[in-house]
Amino acid sequence: MTSPAQPEGSAAPCLDVVLFWAAGWRVGFEARQVAALDRLAGEGECRPVEALLGLPLGPAPSGERSRLTLRASREAVTVAGPVEFASLPAGDLRRLPPLVAAGTRLVGLRALAVTGEAGSQRPILLFDATGLKSAGA
Repeated sequence: MTSPAQPEGSAAPCLDVVLFWAAGWRVGFEARQVAALDRLAGEGECRPVEALLGLPLGPAPSGERSRLTLRASREAVTVAGPVEFASLPAGDLRRLPPLVAAGTRLVGLRALAVTGEAGSQRPILLFDATGLKSAGA
């Protein structure tokens, strides 16, 4: 059955994102803010995304790391995998409460997505990559 607010035959609005892991959190950028994704060829090639976002740098995660290039700054950063493309339904997105938005030290944090079944829901931190400072700035 179609809801009255949703025209029949149209899909619910979604936000396309690129998801990865950073500092133990599931993190994402809007897909249109990502220019490229490559396998990481070697260590020290570019800085970790945690440094760009203000997340703590913990021990190097075990498993795959990839190089993600941001469209606006053309900066490449390393991210922990698995990296995936997802379409998050608009109903799963939550704006940051004003007090949290004003007090966070996480650079570019704009929203949370809450996904999964009730009782096992985990937040995804969604960042805006357009205003992030590159290493040379």
